[in-house]
Amino acid sequence: MDSSAPLGFIPATEDMILGGVGKMIPKSPTLERLATFLGSYSGTDKLFMVIETTLKILVPLLNWRARFRHSAGLRKTPNSPVADRFSKMAGLISDSRMLWRLFGLVPIIKWLSAMERTPPSNRRLLTIERLQALAMLVYYPLEHLYYFGSHEVYKVPVKKLSTLAVWSCRAWAVYVVLHFLHLREDFKLLQEKETELARNAVAEKKVEAGDLVPADHAATRAEYKTLQRKRRALKLDLFVNLVNLPQCLHWSLEKGYFQNKHLVDLFGWLAGIASFTSGWEAT
Repeated sequence: MDSSAPLGFIPATEDMILGGVGKMIPKSPTLERLATFLGSYSGTDKLFMVIETTLKILVPLLNWRARFRHSAGLRKTPNSPVADRFSKMAGLISDSRMLWRLFGLVPIIKWLSAMERTPPSNRRLLTIERLQALAMLVYYPLEHLYYFGSHEVYKVPVKKLSTLAVWSCRAWAVYVVLHFLHLREDFKLLQEKETELARNAVAEKKVEAGDLVPADHAATRAEYKTLQRKRRALKLDLFVNLVNLPQCLHWSLEKGYFQNKHLVDLFGWLAGIASFTSGWEAT
């Protein structure tokens, strides 16, 4: 027996017993991508956002199904125990996500500092990003105060607690509205790059005039694909912003805007799916 073998196993036996599990797991680029994606705060938050909003959408459907089966005499009670568990799980995830955002102010401070030292090439983008960062400087502290107050870490009147939540969401709404302007500038810059790439390709005879897709030149084709990916990412970002806007509107009003809160949950679910898709593709 090899005395150097860990735990005294014969190497072949050790490989079979201790290494068996690892050998059954095939090498997978998807697994590596998933580990990278979920290894970041942003990726984990996007996944939990999808889970949370999916559970919130399923709750009323399960309750409706329970009531329907009860009225048809197929079950004893009109309540759905599964819906109750889903609702509790969604609340737990929502609370956890808010807790994890306690350090969200640090990247904003870093962003403010970085943009002054390495500003965007477009002056309008610089102004928009300054305003967005300042809006987040208001949003995070108010949300933190609301979070601690709601958990009675410090005493705060219920009315003041509601005020903190509303003004926090209004700061977020400012960010969302400004992001539409940011995306407009992003699309303009992307269009300029696409036009310049097509013009250069024609001038260097890499493609025929009027053909926007480079034909044979590998470098130009790679640039074009990069711009295509950028355009798709901007479209997803625009979609997320569009479904975030009604949520901002609802939570920025003391009595809300939508009478049906499930509609707000639907907007949140759409934002979660699009955000997850965008983050996954960028990984």
